[in-house]
Amino acid sequence: MNEASVNSCILIVGHDDLLLRTRKWMLVKLYPAELGSDIAAVSTLAASHRFRLVILCHTVTPGECREVSDLLSRRSPGVKFLNLIEVAGEGGTLECRSCTPTDRPEILLAKVRELLDSAVIAT
Repeated sequence: MNEASVNSCILIVGHDDLLLRTRKWMLVKLYPAELGSDIAAVSTLAASHRFRLVILCHTVTPGECREVSDLLSRRSPGVKFLNLIEVAGEGGTLECRSCTPTDRPEILLAKVRELLDSAVIAT
């Protein structure tokens, strides 16, 4: 990665455009954020940005999660990942890994803060 790389804080990856834009709207008040709707968009962003946190939305398949993880781990050393998964039978309730299942936005924001406080970018 060269000196011209943009130091973006968060990359949000998913396939639901409205959900992506809503999450970015929530997070961008606190952190710079970018959106990736597919692996091509993620790859393009990864070429010019350095990310501290990647949020993988519940619409991203396990295979896509691996692709994104492999790509960003190489391009943004020290990047953290937060997976949002749909909890079976809860009708859209989201679970942040190591969080209690909930759909409240403040839980997502708290988890993002926790992960970013512990994220270190390798130079």
